[in-house]
Amino acid sequence: MFTDALRIQLNKSEGNIHIMELVPPLVAETNLEPSMKDGSSIPNMSLDTLVKHGINGMEKHKKRVVPGVSKFLRFAGKYFPDLLSSLMAKE
Repeated sequence: MFTDALRIQLNKSEGNIHIMELVPPLVAETNLEPSMKDGSSIPNMSLDTLVKHGINGMEKHKKRVVPGVSKFLRFAGKYFPDLLSSLMAKE
């Protein structure tokens, strides 16, 4: 919602700024989540692949880039929020 609001406000005032939202999945090689192990059931994406998705989205002037498993999580969170919460808690 923040990205959408920012996009609307900047398009009204500036007009030439492109705002893109990047919704990353769990990314390997970052050490941001020390409790996740290689044997986790949640698939992760390499940092290099995430960067390629982001650059591709910028080149195509996309509003939102949702690569990998984050596409499923975004859909599930929208339509099945309680189920997604309980699955994530079990992980």
